Amino acid sequence: MTDLRLALTDRAVASLEPASSDQYFARDTDLPGFMVLVGKRQKTFVVQGERRKAGRRLSVRMKVAEVGELTTRAARAKAKDILGKIANGIDPRASTRKPGGDAAEVDLPSESERGHVIEHKRNAAICRNGGMTCGRLSGQSPRLQALRSWTSIF
Repeated sequence: MTDLRLALTDRAVASLEPASSDQYFARDTDLPGFMVLVGKRQKTFVVQGERRKAGRRLSVRMKVAEVGELTTRAARAKAKDILGKIANGIDPRASTRKPGGDAAEVDLPSESERGHVIEHKRNAAICRNGGMTCGRLSGQSPRLQALRSWTSIF
């Protein structure tokens, strides 16, 4: 089935037929970027927008709520908030990730390690503390040590 465009209301969302194969979107005519993803078994409120990062456009699509958890009006209000964050260049998906979840965690260096890594960058061949295997960075994986010496943010 092709994507639909209609004014999303509670009644309109309830009347959407389950997808016969795969899934389809029912897009809202009142709020661009707000839609309902209709699958074979469930319906989900979804928001999609574009944000800019370093001059590039990045598409952001995320779940707002399952149909039935929120009314269409409440889901639209939540979608407006999410779209506002996207318009301001903030990725709202980052704030929904739980610590210890699937997102990769970065162990940032301490003040002394930051200075040490900068020293590595200045004197690539020679380090006062014995290079990448020195005591200040020991106990960490070689890959993390290399990452810290190559990055310019520290």
